[in-house]
Amino acid sequence: MLQIHAVRNPHLGLFDAKISQRWLTQFATRRHGPWSVALPAYGSRVSWDERGRITSVRSEATTLTETNIHTELLANPTVIASFIHDEESTTLDGLQSWVWFRLPSAEDQRAWSLPTWHAVLSHQPLRSAITIHVTQTDPALYELSLNNDGTTDALLPPTLTVQTSCPYTMDGSNGYVLNLSPSVPRLERRTNGLLSPGHSRTIGWVRCQNDTPHMVIGTPS
Repeated sequence: MLQIHAVRNPHLGLFDAKISQRWLTQFATRRHGPWSVALPAYGSRVSWDERGRITSVRSEATTLTETNIHTELLANPTVIASFIHDEESTTLDGLQSWVWFRLPSAEDQRAWSLPTWHAVLSHQPLRSAITIHVTQTDPALYELSLNNDGTTDALLPPTLTVQTSCPYTMDGSNGYVLNLSPSVPRLERRTNGLLSPGHSRTIGWVRCQNDTPHMVIGTPS
């Protein structure tokens, strides 16, 4: 079996399709007989200390060690599905099957959801559709949430900004923080993550007296 995920420096990510394709081609010329390829269907949080040494890798469970220097590594389902399609379209001598790590479970918040894994396995079209919902909870207070109306796990947007004609205040939650340093204040995602199909996540709030605010993904130019 050839493992092509989480085998390099964590700073370089969890999976690289171009490098993995080269590894498969090289392995096929050296391997005699059937072989399998291990693919990622998960994410992990890697933390470092101030000297650049890894202090923890958080996957299914929490860890006792936590630092401010960390990276969320994720396997994008769309990238993996495209990789499988490309490799199955090419005849590689002996390639017999795909092996998966990790299988979906309700407790593993960093693994793909079961519908996404099934969609990739069965070569179904993958469609992620993140929508923003602004819900009024008090006369001048609005809750912000993200919904995934697509068919596959979706990457959380890196930034969001508010559009309104009135003075406003806002803040983030569940992985989003307020950044006031740009010319336009914005919510920034501080931890990577996937939102499962049919699920939602509250990401912050906006307070505005005389107008209903609208949130947009990205930062205005």
